[in-house]
Amino acid sequence: MSDVPIPTSNMSKLQERVKAILEANDVFNELQTAAAIITENVKDVNGEIERALAELTCGVAIIIMTPSAESTHPNIPGPQYDNVMLYVHAVENTLVNRETTGTQKTASYWIEQAAAALHRQTGIQNQILVAGKINLLADEDKLVYRLTVKTSFGLAV
Repeated sequence: MSDVPIPTSNMSKLQERVKAILEANDVFNELQTAAAIITENVKDVNGEIERALAELTCGVAIIIMTPSAESTHPNIPGPQYDNVMLYVHAVENTLVNRETTGTQKTASYWIEQAAAALHRQTGIQNQILVAGKINLLADEDKLVYRLTVKTSFGLAV
C-alpha cells in the first residue's frame, strides 16, 4: 500500500464541512459519542448505518449524503457547478431509540436540529449553506427524514 495521499474532491470537502458543523454543535454531542454522524462514501455506507443503529445504543444516525452538482453554464471556464445540493438523512431505529438507552428524540427532531445548525453557515469556497425542504422517506424498517441543503452559489473545480 502506498503512502501517497488520496486526493480529496470538493464534493468530499463539502460533506466533511457539513459534518464538522454538526459535530461542533452541542445538540449533537450525544450522537458523536456513539459515532452516529456519518458521511456517505458511495457503496460503503450501509455497514456504517447498520453499525450505528444496531450495535450502538443511541438508535439514531445522521448521514451526510454525497453532494450533487450541475454545470448550467458550459461556456464558463472551470467548470463552475451550480445547483450544488446535498442531503442529510436522520435515520432512526425506533425500537432502540425510544428505549431508555436511546436518545428518546425522534428522527424529525434530529433533522430539524440539523437544519437549524446548517442554515446560513459557510460551506467551502465561501458558499453559504441554505437548509431547504424536509421530507419523510419511505423505508420498511427505519424512520428516515431527509433535509435538502443547497449552496448559495456554485462550486468550482
